[in-house]
Amino acid sequence: MHKVTRKLAALLAVLALAVGALFTATPAMAAGNTGTITVTSNSKEFEGKTVSAYQVFKVDNGSYVLNDTFKKFFVDECGLTDDETLSSKAFEYVNALGADDDENVINFAKKMRAWVLAQTPAIEATGTGDAAESSSNYVATIAVDPGYYLVVPALGSTGSNNRGTDAMLTNVVVDETADIQLKSEYPTVSKTIDGEHGSMDQIDKEIEFTVKSKVPDTTNFKTYNMKFTDTFTDGLTFVPGSVKVTIGGDTMAATTDYTVTEPSGGDNTLTIDLVDVKGHITGSQYATGEEIVITYKAKLNKNAIVDDNPETNSVKINYSNDPNGGYDGETEVDKDKVYTFDIDLHKYAAGNESAYLADAEFKLYANEGDADAETPDTAIKFVKVDGTHYRVATADEITTPGGLTITDTITTVSSGMVNIDGLGEGDYWLKETKAPSGFNKPEDPFKVNIDATFEADGTLESSTVTVDTTPNTVDDNTVKIENRQGTLLPGTGGMGTVIFTVVGVAAIAGGAIWCVSRRRATSNGAHTA
Repeated sequence: MHKVTRKLAALLAVLALAVGALFTATPAMAAGNTGTITVTSNSKEFEGKTVSAYQVFKVDNGSYVLNDTFKKFFVDECGLTDDETLSSKAFEYVNALGADDDENVINFAKKMRAWVLAQTPAIEATGTGDAAESSSNYVATIAVDPGYYLVVPALGSTGSNNRGTDAMLTNVVVDETADIQLKSEYPTVSKTIDGEHGSMDQIDKEIEFTVKSKVPDTTNFKTYNMKFTDTFTDGLTFVPGSVKVTIGGDTMAATTDYTVTEPSGGDNTLTIDLVDVKGHITGSQYATGEEIVITYKAKLNKNAIVDDNPETNSVKINYSNDPNGGYDGETEVDKDKVYTFDIDLHKYAAGNESAYLADAEFKLYANEGDADAETPDTAIKFVKVDGTHYRVATADEITTPGGLTITDTITTVSSGMVNIDGLGEGDYWLKETKAPSGFNKPEDPFKVNIDATFEADGTLESSTVTVDTTPNTVDDNTVKIENRQGTLLPGTGGMGTVIFTVVGVAAIAGGAIWCVSRRRATSNGAHTA
């Protein structure tokens, strides 16, 4: 019996040596030397995110040895026995999972990450690094001793379920770098107006903003929250009740699926809170990566700054970066820039641009048919700021002027110039309703077009003003309008006077003929009584 026991012990020793040989490292893999783990992403949202590395196996005399911290994991989560062979069994367990990036390896890494994050007290990371910009990428660098590591980027990322980089396993050898390319994405947010980050709009016209993000991967989260925050400038007024939310094209229910806090009392902040996204997504048709779309509206108000100085409003998402929820993750801010525009009218006598004309009256329309017909109450209403300055009025100002001068008629002064601001991109029709004394009034309105182009970030790149009728011209944003003096002299009377005049002319003509005939008769010796 004792001989059999001794033989078994000898056999186990040989097996232990054989297993040890399985995870004997390369000659360069000696303990005490430093290696490096780098995690790289091309996503701006990765900047500043912390990556933690946990040493699962350390290197001891050229062999992998299970770190004491992870013994409990292999016993509780993998079913291994806690005895003197645990280290070698743990190595065998991992080695049998498959090749690099096999599904079993990916799932094992996620399982290990979930266990690490659930421990109380928290397991201290062996090393950490914060992602920083480097050569158009964002890189987190962690200095560690050689070994086998679980690498965990800050939670809260989204993207494909099979990306496999929320939790990563990697070998680190002496004086070399273990490079990992992060395939997951952190929540991003984009905000546009008609697909662009820039817009030029008329005061009091509703502008629709579109905010987009993606359904996150809520694996390993008990609760996942997303709060969208938009901050408006003083020149933008939120349109109450205009928020709409869809996920995967389906309309979400206000108060049930999301809550809205609208700007009020001088606070220009709008928040849309998708509370417990995981609770609404899990078990439903919404897959990770599907689009979250939020729309809402605002108007430029009387505080809007004209032309080159835009109204900017910015949006960001605060999201769960902790398995238990909260809002400790934050996206980059995305901005839109909203401009309003002004034009000058320059009224002058034909042939002399310095011959300014006062008392010309105009109305401005947004519709050609209304301008042709001078349809009542369709002309754009203005606040007459002073004698030469007109600003598009808001609906509230029209309803309750409060001492303001509201008018739909623009009148030139002695300088022949007036300024109109608060206009947006698009077509307008200018109708001269009264010409200066002694000048003709054009019968037809003419079109004024305002056009704008924007850079990728919404900055105004250029703007142009054009007119479609000569002799009117444009110089920069000044619309030059020519008036000609009348071609008919003043007259009175109607049709009866014309008939009387024609009859009178006929009588005079008849008398002239009689006189000529009489003279001829006299010269022939004829006599008259």
